[in-house]
Amino acid sequence: LYKIMLAQDEAGNAEVLAFIAENRAYPSPFDFSTLLESVDEVERLTGLNFFPELSAEEERRLETKASALW
Repeated sequence: LYKIMLAQDEAGNAEVLAFIAENRAYPSPFDFSTLLESVDEVERLTGLNFFPELSAEEERRLETKASALW
């Protein structure tokens, strides 16, 4: 399972969170930060391109590393 969330503020600055989870039961409470991945990793596993409209610079900034937002 995967989930990608992109948030953009009023000034147009974007940040992204990407998660990859196995389809299994997880303990409760669960620390979702252990599932954080880069968008590039989700794209590699799925063969999909999630934000094709981004500039190359913005794509590199948002997709190459797991977010520190969490």
